[in-house]
Amino acid sequence: PNERNAVGEAPLLEAAALGNTDVVALLLGHSADPSLALPAGCSEANAGLSPEVRLLLGIFRDRSVASNDRKQLMISLDPGAHAQVRYLLGIGVRTLPLLQNTLSPR
Repeated sequence: PNERNAVGEAPLLEAAALGNTDVVALLLGHSADPSLALPAGCSEANAGLSPEVRLLLGIFRDRSVASNDRKQLMISLDPGAHAQVRYLLGIGVRTLPLLQNTLSPR
């Protein structure tokens, strides 16, 4: 997931720039380098990333879903992306009820 295209952009940068949190979560879950979500010389604050993508990068950076905003973002993810984030961050059954993805089959 860290390979770059002909103009030097990684898939994570493209997904982050488009605001696609599901793809960002899946790429990060498959060991994409979080620093590749930002154009060279930019910070999260000035890269023009959506608030949701910045929250998701924060979840991976801090390895935490402690805030309500982060929990709501987790709930909004596609079931596959949601599961990938939970697995990678080691969020187990005690936390799972708090993060139940509303898109998953019941």
